[in-house]
Amino acid sequence: MKTIFIVSVHGDEQAPLKVIKEHFKDRLKYLVAHPEAFKKNVRYLTTDLNRSFPGRVDGSKEERIVVKLMKKLNNYERVIDLHTATCDTLPFAILTKVTKDHLKLVSLLGLRRVVCMEKNIASGKALIDHIPIAISVECGNERSPATPSNIKKMIDDYLNNKSISLKRIEYYTVFEFLTKKTEKERLVKKIQPFKLVKKGEIVSRNNNELHTAKFNFYPILPREKNYKDILCLMAKKVCLKEFKEISSSRETLL
Repeated sequence: MKTIFIVSVHGDEQAPLKVIKEHFKDRLKYLVAHPEAFKKNVRYLTTDLNRSFPGRVDGSKEERIVVKLMKKLNNYERVIDLHTATCDTLPFAILTKVTKDHLKLVSLLGLRRVVCMEKNIASGKALIDHIPIAISVECGNERSPATPSNIKKMIDDYLNNKSISLKRIEYYTVFEFLTKKTEKERLVKKIQPFKLVKKGEIVSRNNNELHTAKFNFYPILPREKNYKDILCLMAKKVCLKEFKEISSSRETLL
């Protein structure tokens, strides 16, 4: 199927483009979503591009960019949107529709974790909300030396038509944000990505005050700096059957 890789939806997420230019420039189709933000090494100029879909011709700088992007992306059957984080994380896919085509993409990229957002969490304005077969991939910390290797392996696996069994993948759904009560509140050190937090465990510290978990959850993107009022996303782990039962016809998520 005709595929395009999207990089730098956020201009300060530069590792994916560097890897593609170094290793895959003539082997795949790719598109720099926000070249001006990339050049300035900033997340966006006026509004978050990944919260600006489907775009407006008379909208913000990013909304106008989106209108042009959509015209280009509609020429492709598969869209793979590569991202990096400011926090440490294991690589994972983000879906807004759960179909066999989306799961096939996850499998071909060799990803061992996939995350779906519940309706109350989603904005409906992300790139992958508006493309029939599209996924986002969090590739790792932008500054981590492991991230370029993660990206290279994923793309290599995809281009070589490798795939892993869906039974080897972990499935998560995000149901809530863990929000800050004050600006100074911080997660405690033991809160790590995809590591189970049990009800009653200490999760954060606000000066000398400790806060505990109200229920079991798996942290997603803990300590992500671009989530100013959020300590992490809270997810539950589900089996493949439950994940497949998320209707592809429901309202879009992110």
